[in-house]
Amino acid sequence: MKIIAYYRRSKKEQESNLGLEAQMSTVASYVEKNSCELIAEYTELEGGTAKKRHKRHQIAAAIAHAQSEGAVLLIARLDRLARDLEFTSMLYNAGIKFIACDSPDANETTVKIMMLFAEDEAKKISQRTKDALAELKKNGVALGCKAHRVPGCKISRDAITKSVETRKAKALSNENNRKGRSYARSLMEQGKTLEEICHIMNSAGFKSPSGNTIYPMTVIRWCR
Repeated sequence: MKIIAYYRRSKKEQESNLGLEAQMSTVASYVEKNSCELIAEYTELEGGTAKKRHKRHQIAAAIAHAQSEGAVLLIARLDRLARDLEFTSMLYNAGIKFIACDSPDANETTVKIMMLFAEDEAKKISQRTKDALAELKKNGVALGCKAHRVPGCKISRDAITKSVETRKAKALSNENNRKGRSYARSLMEQGKTLEEICHIMNSAGFKSPSGNTIYPMTVIRWCR
């Protein structure tokens, strides 16, 4: 069975790759256990809610690839796919089969029911958050950037510019950045995928700016 793997991590989780690593490990175990052929991997760095659906280009590419190869789309967990029924229906309409490692025996009916519950829970979480923030604001609690400002003190444009320049200078002076950026860009120009670039560079001993394993987000930052 040909497999195309799809991983997703929201931007809120970008400081940690633990969620992404767990998905990759789960998919790898499934592929090995079921003697599948993993022919491609796609990684999405975007939210899974309906509002973010139009920004999720990697899932569209994964679906198109699965259609052309007659492959199965494999994901680690259903909640990594989406939290709205409309998006799930789009997968079925595309005529491809997908498997969630945490629910491998789920059929079309059970998946739609699970998605309905997931969508409902997402709405409840959103509403609870809005209600909590509204209550804090009602009680005079400063929210957002206002909570970090000294009363009567405004951040000047010059201060913002200086901060940006300082971060850029720090990034340029980082040895791992200097070594990795040009090589990552050359691999990107050769048409390598993010996953292929990560595998090649990690195997060659390259490190992220913080001295850790290179992940798709590392490559994206180097190549943007």
